Amino acid sequence: MKAYLSLGSNISPRRDRLEKAVELIGKLPTTSVTGMSDLLETEAEGEWKDGQQKGKFLNCCVEITTAIPPQRLLEELKKIEKALGRHNEGKVFTPQGHRLYADRPVDIDILLYGRRKIKTENLEIPHPRMQERAFVMIPLKQIKTN
Repeated sequence: MKAYLSLGSNISPRRDRLEKAVELIGKLPTTSVTGMSDLLETEAEGEWKDGQQKGKFLNCCVEITTAIPPQRLLEELKKIEKALGRHNEGKVFTPQGHRLYADRPVDIDILLYGRRKIKTENLEIPHPRMQERAFVMIPLKQIKTN
């Protein structure tokens, strides 16, 4: 199955973390990285825990082929995030219900998984906000045109 992932990092060494994440994704069973966008530097969006964040994000998208089912793929991607320094503190919200974001050594999201539509408590495909995010759509379109 062809799938598209979005990767981002705002903690140095950003480029090294993203390159290592792509390498580890390619080592997953029955999985190959078949395309990758250029790296795109972007400003952080949204509200942040403690009112601050460490710096700009470096983002990219990758195209993969995989036989790993979507939920298991998500679990494998979370293991890669953890191996590269991400701690899952869970989602935190303001009293008004706005999500507060935290710095990320690496963040990997499944954007698309073939033509599948999935909505569970921890996984929604297509990714629900990808159309609103230039840091996702610019690199994603770049892969599709390569």
